Amino acid sequence: MSHEVSAVSETTPIHHIAALLNAKKIKRVPVIADGKVVGIVSRADILHSIVASAPDDSASSDEAIRLAVSTRLCRELNLDPARVSVTVSNGDAHLWGQVSSEAERKAAYIVAETVNGVRGIINDLRAVTDTPSVVEAAVH
Repeated sequence: MSHEVSAVSETTPIHHIAALLNAKKIKRVPVIADGKVVGIVSRADILHSIVASAPDDSASSDEAIRLAVSTRLCRELNLDPARVSVTVSNGDAHLWGQVSSEAERKAAYIVAETVNGVRGIINDLRAVTDTPSVVEAAVH
């Protein structure tokens, strides 16, 4: 048992309480108001507070997946982010925009499906060549 008692007030921020518990190597601290003990904060209480205040995991992981897919498409396939877009909903990646060939379209699919967290892929990329077709060249 500790000889020196540590206590906090009702308005002490949770991160200060966590730091106190860690520094003093204690598991609980009393909460004092008007000179009386009005409660106790434990390490478990702090963990519950952190979990309860965490952002919606699906939204944040969808954004992380979107960023990972977009980054890999740019780095590995040298795709122009102005021409290729990625959205993710519930782990399903939706690729849309323009690529220069059918091979590039298939490669984008393969890159996207290898990203951790991707559950499915909707590949709406269109293969568009920048060079005119033989018919277009003959017309001009």
